[in-house]
Amino acid sequence: MLLEAPLTEDQFVLSETELREVVQATVAACYSNSTRLGVAADHWAGTLFGETLGTPPLTAVAAVLGVNVTSVEDLLHDVRVVGRLVHEQETGLPAPW
Repeated sequence: MLLEAPLTEDQFVLSETELREVVQATVAACYSNSTRLGVAADHWAGTLFGETLGTPPLTAVAAVLGVNVTSVEDLLHDVRVVGRLVHEQETGLPAPW
């Protein structure tokens, strides 16, 4: 009988499909809060999945929102907080980010 090595803290327990569902719920929750937070959440989702070719740099996100990069960084912090809450509500597991 082969046993897999235990997961490390930086490995996901959810399948990619489950994780995408949590991320979609996070983006929706952020848009429900505000358009700015939703736009930042869209950026976060793209970077989370490594889809960097289509993900705009923070300066582009800042330009779209009409804010500075520091404000975008603050929004991204808030997105991660929402993401953790959604992840824990949806899965009962602590978020890996």
